Amino acid sequence: MSYTEMAGGMTTGKEATLHQRILSDIEGQIVSGAWPPGHRIPFELALAEQYDCSRMTVNKALTQLARAGLIERRKRSGSFVTHPLAQSAVLEIHDIKSEVQSLNLPYSHKLVKRTERRDRPEDARRLQFAGSVPVLEISCIHYAGPRPFCLEDRVINLDAVPEAAKADFATLPPGPWLLNQVPWSTAEHQIRAISAEGEAAASLDVPKGTACLVVERRTWSSTGPITHVRLTYPGDRHSLVARFTLRADRHRLLWPLLRGLGLHGYEAIGLAQRLSRIDQQDAERNQDQCQNQNDTDQKWTNRGHIGSPTSPTQRDGAIGISRQPPKFNVKR
Repeated sequence: MSYTEMAGGMTTGKEATLHQRILSDIEGQIVSGAWPPGHRIPFELALAEQYDCSRMTVNKALTQLARAGLIERRKRSGSFVTHPLAQSAVLEIHDIKSEVQSLNLPYSHKLVKRTERRDRPEDARRLQFAGSVPVLEISCIHYAGPRPFCLEDRVINLDAVPEAAKADFATLPPGPWLLNQVPWSTAEHQIRAISAEGEAAASLDVPKGTACLVVERRTWSSTGPITHVRLTYPGDRHSLVARFTLRADRHRLLWPLLRGLGLHGYEAIGLAQRLSRIDQQDAERNQDQCQNQNDTDQKWTNRGHIGSPTSPTQRDGAIGISRQPPKFNVKR
């Protein structure tokens, strides 16, 4: 689904066709990089003449593009391609390189620190592991063009991934290397806001006190913890997106129950999403059954019968139920 489809908007007939065509064309120019951030979108009158449509149709399309965050409309100046924030799904394990490339900027990374040692109490907390294990501590800076985009601080359990001790993380970042190397079964995200201080501020080249977004992630395999990573982004360069639906009646009843069971934040959201998918599957299954029933009833009626072939008095005796006329009790 495209950004503009998610932003919504209802049109009909010929207007809908032109509306969607304008949306698709402009969105394609932006996403492909043909129109970079800051590029001025043609004026409404020029677009109306180009597409042979009313100015109102163009205005609706541009409004939807602005709502989707692809363009910025400035009074008396026109419309311009925005400088987008990198977006990643809250519940996905995402690739920083892909985030940077989505901004049409060159990606690079620099390995700042690599230390192989025994674990410390802080590592045990980060990995949520009670035993003593060898770990590999790594720090990387990821760049979007010339600017620091993300600071990565990671510990890897070398008992779970001994190959990491010889991996060349100066060439390939540890995130994609681990995804390709180790099958994970469970992941946990924690998201918070901080003020950049000390090493983080220096690594990200931002003033101390700058608002930053921190995403902490733990991953486990069937044999135990694999890694814990702390990703720190300058607050104006990253956003997180979660999209889900839940039936309104179930939401009102379910949410207090989840909180009462001690489920908070993304644990509750994850369960709500799974139940929502079950609702959707049930609705689709019921819709298919109703359609099949309607088709069967229509065929039965076309043959000159009355009623439904699925009623007990009309069903074939082949399944053990004979067709019988209704009985009446008559009082004399």
